Amino acid sequence: MKKKRIHSEQTEKFREQLGQLSLKRINNLVDFVAGHPESLADLFALIDDPDPRVNWRAAWACKYLGLRNPELLLPYREELIGKACRYTQPGIRREVLSLLYNLPVSEPFPVMLFDLCLERMLAPDETVAIQALCIKMAYRLSLVQPELLPELALYLENADPTLYQKGTMATLHKTRLLVQKKLKPNR
Repeated sequence: MKKKRIHSEQTEKFREQLGQLSLKRINNLVDFVAGHPESLADLFALIDDPDPRVNWRAAWACKYLGLRNPELLLPYREELIGKACRYTQPGIRREVLSLLYNLPVSEPFPVMLFDLCLERMLAPDETVAIQALCIKMAYRLSLVQPELLPELALYLENADPTLYQKGTMATLHKTRLLVQKKLKPNR
């Protein structure tokens, strides 16, 4: 199914800005949206743009906006979780997961996001960046629901180190130690 382009005057302006790779352009766009929050919907819609350069850069801009003004993206949290689950393009998935990682954990508990993290954190076909983000996100989520810590510990302990790159293994090892520390009874 071919994605449809979203047409509004502001969306077209954003699409034009995102057409060229430039951190300065991204920062200018983030500054604009931070000052005009009503335009966030136009930027957010471009994450679904059919042009891979535009959709990745829109996700990148939203990630920076989320770092500066996370409250602006809170209403989009459920939609972001859906995008993280749906997208297979690593650049967009990484940006969306980074954005979600920097938002406060939602109520009700985001089961779909936790499941995605467990699925992708040790998927050998996934990028190291996404594996590491998913490991850290699963740990962060399990801190909100401590009954999930033993399940996360099992996943981390059963990972075959021969299947993963050093970046994934370093994050896995560090997280495994944090989980073990949380699971130890207080003495």
